[in-house]
Amino acid sequence: FPNTYKISKNFTIANMTGGEPFLIQKQLPGNAFGKARILTVAQTVENMAYLAENVLEVIYGIYGPAAMTSRGGGKPGGVWQINSGLRLNGSPTSEHNEGMAVDLRPANNKSQDTFDMAKNLVSALKFNNFLLEYRSPPATAGWQRWIHISYRVTGNTTHYATYLNDK
Repeated sequence: FPNTYKISKNFTIANMTGGEPFLIQKQLPGNAFGKARILTVAQTVENMAYLAENVLEVIYGIYGPAAMTSRGGGKPGGVWQINSGLRLNGSPTSEHNEGMAVDLRPANNKSQDTFDMAKNLVSALKFNNFLLEYRSPPATAGWQRWIHISYRVTGNTTHYATYLNDK
């Protein structure tokens, strides 16, 4: 699958990978939810397509196109951006590893706008996990904030929470 492959009307694989060649077959470790298994490239693309159609397209309908980011994709002047989608080296249990999760935020990265966006989206979306996340600043940077949203093909739990420093 090329990075230009459309996974929904307005999103491509590049929007989820930042243009990086992350589409590889992976061995996923076992966890509390199941045994270790192989995740094929086709399964990853299918997961990203469901996420794009059921989450990102709804956000696009509310806020318009995503902003340009260093990850690739997006439009100049967009009011929201994708920070992270598919990952290779995340936590072994992360839904990002399977193409089922995205981290996003308002393009201006203001705390109140992030909170307002989360408040609007939690009632507008179907999801598995919806996390408003904050990370306290290291000495050289300001607060980090983002919204983590995951979507599963089946079995969404509609779990939502606010996390500070990953807890």
